[in-house]
Amino acid sequence: MAGFVWQSKNVEHIDRHSVMPDEAEYVVTHGQPPYPEYIGDAKYRVRGQTRDGRYLQVVYVFAVDAVDVDWEDVDLTRVDPDDHDLFYVVHAMELPDRYKRRYRRRRR
Repeated sequence: MAGFVWQSKNVEHIDRHSVMPDEAEYVVTHGQPPYPEYIGDAKYRVRGQTRDGRYLQVVYVFAVDAVDVDWEDVDLTRVDPDDHDLFYVVHAMELPDRYKRRYRRRRR
């Protein structure tokens, strides 16, 4: 099971895009090639569908690379202490129509 580091800062950021942490986690953990894709600055991008069929784009870093994590503000109930690869979601949004079409074409 993958571990995700959530603090008020990144939860509030994705909430502005109407994305819930569970949705972002699902997309990251169910990404299929060519995702995850490295996009630079230690960031990775995954595009995919939520359980409910919404198309999302999620950008994350590994928590060790997230320089602004306030560990006192982390929801530790969502972190698997045995997981050495902790994900820190920095951005998540619903895919615009043109990216949905591109994603569907890539999946064929």
